[in-house]
Amino acid sequence: MRTYYRDDLVWVTSTAINVGGRVYPLAELSYVWYRRGRPSIAVWVRRLVRVILLIATAVVVLRLPSLLLGGVVQYVLLILLVIVAGPLFFGVFPVWGLPLLPALDRSYLRGMGVHEIWTRWRGQELLLVRVDDVTRFGKIYRAIERAIEQADEQRRRFL
Repeated sequence: MRTYYRDDLVWVTSTAINVGGRVYPLAELSYVWYRRGRPSIAVWVRRLVRVILLIATAVVVLRLPSLLLGGVVQYVLLILLVIVAGPLFFGVFPVWGLPLLPALDRSYLRGMGVHEIWTRWRGQELLLVRVDDVTRFGKIYRAIERAIEQADEQRRRFL
């Protein structure tokens, strides 16, 4: 038995998918798909935190010249910072050193939605997993795909 993915809730092997202690043999799954689910409270909080981090980063970046310099130089630097910081906020290029950016980066890594993995098991549709972390969702879904592909390959060899 080969393990494709394992965490505290999901365990995908070459023979079955174990979700929260329930085991679903791959031979009994006829179809697997995914879709976006309704956002949870955690997702809404993450969205709010992202907006707050963007505003805080903008305040730090745009307010810095006025603290250091005054007069016309301040306005010229402010315009230049807007030109440079605009693409920064939309992810065109990274800038290191600001303490707010790693937190903002982590919020993008987790994603802003809820993803669900569904299957047809014994003739009925079944929600296997509901995840609000896009990276974890991708790992689980890809592991299920690989496990099913390998199981199909094994069945074809025996036929």
